[in-house]
Amino acid sequence: MNAWLMTGCVLALGAALVHALTGEKVILPRLFRRHADGDERRHADDPATQAAVRLAWHSLTVALVGDALLLALASFDANAFGSAWNLATRLLALAMLALAALSLVVARGRNVGWMWYAAAAATTWYGA
Repeated sequence: MNAWLMTGCVLALGAALVHALTGEKVILPRLFRRHADGDERRHADDPATQAAVRLAWHSLTVALVGDALLLALASFDANAFGSAWNLATRLLALAMLALAALSLVVARGRNVGWMWYAAAAATTWYGA
């Protein structure tokens, strides 16, 4: 078993769990909260808009779980797939690195998610 790839898997799963729970408990309720005066109708009051925002939020969660599953598979049986699997894990590492950079720049460092993504990228790259 490749411990580096498994560490990347665990980090990706942890990031997915934190992302999903934080979204449902903190971020999305704030987005959907009504104004106290009740006069303003916002687009976020529309159930279809709420569903679309929730779908967009949790799409990243699903992608992170998929990455984690691929890393788990690679950690147990990377030799069975040869150099193509090595390339695939390197591409996963680059995708996580891009996610870390995007998170760092857009949130200006206030979102700690970039650290999880960067750690997952580093362990995945090292394990590939």
